[in-house]
Amino acid sequence: MDRKRVRIINSRAALKSIRDLGITLMQGSGELVDNSVDAGSEKVRIHVIKLDNGNLRIIVADDGCGIPEQVPGHLDRGAVQHALRFGGRIPLPTPKQPIGRFGFGLSQTATCLTTRTLVHSLIKGGKWRSCYLDVAELESDRAYLPVEESDDPPGEDIIPPGWKLPKSGTIVSLHEIDRPDYPDPEWFVKDLKLELARIHRYAIDDGLKITVSLDDGKPEVLRARDPILQMTKSVEA
Repeated sequence: MDRKRVRIINSRAALKSIRDLGITLMQGSGELVDNSVDAGSEKVRIHVIKLDNGNLRIIVADDGCGIPEQVPGHLDRGAVQHALRFGGRIPLPTPKQPIGRFGFGLSQTATCLTTRTLVHSLIKGGKWRSCYLDVAELESDRAYLPVEESDDPPGEDIIPPGWKLPKSGTIVSLHEIDRPDYPDPEWFVKDLKLELARIHRYAIDDGLKITVSLDDGKPEVLRARDPILQMTKSVEA
């Protein structure tokens, strides 16, 4: 019998398994907002769109520190590309400790919920860099991600209405969500507002501005929701 080394995973089978992990739309959205808060953002903008084919698109934009231009220990690898890899964690140059509430990571969230995800990021004094994750391309190309592009500002299709591009920050577009667990995006947005206002109530009370909108609807700035009635500025109080 011939003896040889084999790969621990089959890329197509692994992608299918990941897609079936069951991350909910609420959990995936919460993961992206957690990432924005961990990046020291003062403003986070979430925009939800129902596409013509019935799928959803969720865009999360922030004015945080942005994804660093280099990956420690992997200077030959684009950091935005690295952030889309499984296990591709990047230390953030902010004094805040990561929330770690969901812990799925961008790659797992994107693969489970969408067929395509776009990421654009900018650090102060740098250039916009971008990369994307496309499930069909990964399946046909042995799970290789595309090369990270530089000096590529985000297009109008992923800039939330009224959002002005900051001096640093990140925009993540779950561009083609084909597995929404909400029959109506309005219900999802209603629940999302409640969930984010509760989870991030202390940050909101300290000045974090989280704004949510649906399609062409009016953006709503979230007020802290405090179920134990300890915050004087909360909706409940």
